[in-house]
Amino acid sequence: MSAGMRGFNGERLREAREARGLTGVSLAGLAGMSGVQVSQYEHGTRTPPAESVERLSIALNLPAAFFLQDGSDSADDLLVSFRSLSGATKTARTRELRRLAWVTRIAGYLRKYAALPAPNFPVWTISPRPGDLDEIQVDEWADSLREYWGVEPGPIPDVVDLLERNGAIVVRCELGADTLDAYSAWAHGVPYVVLAADKRAAVRSRFDAAHEIAHLVLHRQASGADLATPAFVKDIERQAHAFAGAFLMPADSFSAEFLSPTLDGFVAMKPRWQVSVGAMIKRASSLELIGPEQERRLWIGYRRRWGHREPFDDDFEAEVPKVLRSALEIALRSGVTPAALRLSLPYATADIEQLTGVHRGFLSSEDRAVGGNVVSNVLLFPSAHE
Repeated sequence: MSAGMRGFNGERLREAREARGLTGVSLAGLAGMSGVQVSQYEHGTRTPPAESVERLSIALNLPAAFFLQDGSDSADDLLVSFRSLSGATKTARTRELRRLAWVTRIAGYLRKYAALPAPNFPVWTISPRPGDLDEIQVDEWADSLREYWGVEPGPIPDVVDLLERNGAIVVRCELGADTLDAYSAWAHGVPYVVLAADKRAAVRSRFDAAHEIAHLVLHRQASGADLATPAFVKDIERQAHAFAGAFLMPADSFSAEFLSPTLDGFVAMKPRWQVSVGAMIKRASSLELIGPEQERRLWIGYRRRWGHREPFDDDFEAEVPKVLRSALEIALRSGVTPAALRLSLPYATADIEQLTGVHRGFLSSEDRAVGGNVVSNVLLFPSAHE
């Protein structure tokens, strides 16, 4: 019998399995071993031989060095706001918690080489109980945040850029679950927003980003017990939807441009405001620009004409996060080699590429084009303590 691999960490195996969205049985099938073996390796009651570690490494698409790291990238202390507890399965939520922990580690590593924008989120005393905020107050908070961030009246040109300029780490990646569109969390004093890259129109993704801003600002004081309560989550989701509508379509400027309470009228506004017709109908209703009967007829016509796809949905490009990508480029320009990067960040190369937003194959390409360090309106500089 082969001796067990010295230094193997069962916690890392569980972390990897959950990050890939696998059960112990499914991983065992992929690695050509029994579920009992996988369970023993995870719990540390048995140490796998080198050949088994190699099979696990291949099955999980992670370097063997990943399983030799101390501890694990724990997500237990991250209070993550998922869109729905019932819609997103526990497996999907756990997968994203693990991957978010990887993002925080990647961001922490890149801060050694690039000065990322500092968080500039207001700290407001807001009751964590959703029932304590009515729709008018939610509108006021949305207006206050626009003022705090110096946002001009009218449409917001780029919500992701706005988040990054104010210190949020934004990631757009494939979430791999139809029930997940976006999620957010505070980790070590830094706001993180993860947006789906594998579905939905760009205008809806902008709304998702604004929705997560609401959670980061309005629901920062919510507890883990709160976020595990379906009724609480339902209430804050409704609140975040209202905030997103108010943040993207402020009452004064949106009302001033509202001319026709018809579907064609909303379609005409869509290219400028870059929000869905559905979101505009809801916003117009909340501002009493249309009455209940008008809204009802609009929704009937909406479903008859379009279903799930609206006009212009394919005409907008999704907003692209750039801060982590730029920080990675600075690190490489500072002399960090892809090999050294993988030693410090023991993930698959594809994971690092996806989570930092560079193109597939970037870290293995000999002709990498490492660009400048200006990201939209965000200035990144080599870290002073590099």
